[in-house]
Amino acid sequence: MKVAVIGNCQISGIVEALRHSGYVEAEPFSLAELRTAGRTETEAARLPSFDWIVIQNIEVIGLLPEYAPYRLSRLQDISPNVIVIPSLAFTGFHPDCTAIINASSKVIRTPAGDYSSALIVAAFMLGLPARRTERLFNAYVYQQLRYFDEANKAFSSLQEYSRRCGMDLSSSVTAWLNQGVSFMHTINHPVAFALEGLAKLIAARIGVPPSLIRLERDNLASNTIWPVYPELAERLKVQGSLLFKPAGAAGTISLGEMIEGCYEAYERASDSIQISPHIARTKAIIEKSLVSEYVTA
Repeated sequence: MKVAVIGNCQISGIVEALRHSGYVEAEPFSLAELRTAGRTETEAARLPSFDWIVIQNIEVIGLLPEYAPYRLSRLQDISPNVIVIPSLAFTGFHPDCTAIINASSKVIRTPAGDYSSALIVAAFMLGLPARRTERLFNAYVYQQLRYFDEANKAFSSLQEYSRRCGMDLSSSVTAWLNQGVSFMHTINHPVAFALEGLAKLIAARIGVPPSLIRLERDNLASNTIWPVYPELAERLKVQGSLLFKPAGAAGTISLGEMIEGCYEAYERASDSIQISPHIARTKAIIEKSLVSEYVTA
């Protein structure tokens, strides 16, 4: 059985898990890679030869003209067997994790790759020294920023989004939350057992026993791994730390090293940092109620 899986960086794990069954000849169609190679239309022409087409419901497909051959209406015209799946994103474990762009809409890279800490960005913009910024990472600050509320919001958001895709993940996410570890490496990179769970749902739809699906390698673990901050981890009943693993690195860096590295990156781009609502809110809360009352020596 030939299955095309179209989407972002998450599809490599899904494809690997489907292949493990021995019944599925799965092939990834990474939209970013195809766009970079200039092969979006060439590869799309092969899709009618597949028994099933699985596609992630991601916004970028509708925004970029080169992705027009992968829009749902086009796929449904060429195949009666199209499955829409969600792209797994969950901010509940990492409410401080975000991305910062410059005036050219390019992501400002930090020791964590494309990811930044809203707290660190806000502290930098307020002119706080790195040593004081490190002291912002505590339960009182998290409470003011409503980080402890994020897991419930993220669960509801993912639940609603997955239902719109026609694949309700409610029971799956509930099971993942009870694993004792985060099911996300970052806000948009799931761990292996979450991708395996999604692949099992796909298998059930295409007539392959889910018990045959397995993902033995954590495909996204070589990229950035953002920690679940200890006070948040305690409430979510998962493992917590303040150690960050940069993409491609074998080891981790401390919170202090993360702050220093971020400050260096922001210093180089300080005149062109674009302020998102997330950052603006974080900065306002720290400036109004924390810097004078809690952080100052």
